[in-house]
Amino acid sequence: MQVPSQVWVGNPTELHQQAIKFLQNQFCKLGSQAACHKCTTCHQIRDQQFYNILWLCPDNQYKVEQVREVLMRLALRLGHDEQFYFIFQDAQCLNESGANSLLKSIEEPPLGYNFIFLVPRKELLIATILSRSIVKNFVSQDSSASHEIYLAFTSQKNKFAQNAMEFNNLLEKYKDLTDQESRTILDQIYGYWLNQAKSESDLLNLNQKITCLQQAQEFPPMPGSSKLFWRNLYLRF
Repeated sequence: MQVPSQVWVGNPTELHQQAIKFLQNQFCKLGSQAACHKCTTCHQIRDQQFYNILWLCPDNQYKVEQVREVLMRLALRLGHDEQFYFIFQDAQCLNESGANSLLKSIEEPPLGYNFIFLVPRKELLIATILSRSIVKNFVSQDSSASHEIYLAFTSQKNKFAQNAMEFNNLLEKYKDLTDQESRTILDQIYGYWLNQAKSESDLLNLNQKITCLQQAQEFPPMPGSSKLFWRNLYLRF
């Protein structure tokens, strides 16, 4: 039976680990009930080198070449009982044009082909993909909602929220924050203020914050630029 497209929602690091675990369980031949985590197959999956899995990761947005690579692979017929997985990391970076190119294959994938889209929040994914997929939520115990940068943007009582120098010191503490981690925190901040807009009366001020965050999502930090990204966002916010 063909498995429908799946959308996995949660912390990107947690989703990546869950995807590896899931794929090892699918392909490992040595484990009796679960993956052995020791064989060549398990190691190749962990290192994203397994021949029946295509991991896709954007820079800022998915490129035409990446979508074309998926379509070219789908044109190849799989063997009997053979399975192949496309893993779209940061699937919210897939634009409408790319999504439209994949829709037919997502809705009716060739036998043996499977799609898994990883996103921090399902609202960020293009609706046409979301409506054609099964959604699975993964709740991480290490939530970005407890991160000090998140708190600086969501709690007025937080010392970093009211003192630019303190916030700059905070950024020094997290100077090694990756661009992917920054995107996750940004999405959590955006979700917080969206929820606030449903219950608070000062909509003008909230809309300004939400617009500022939306603009930041359109131009997320490039690798190595998270510190500058957060400093600029703090000044605008």
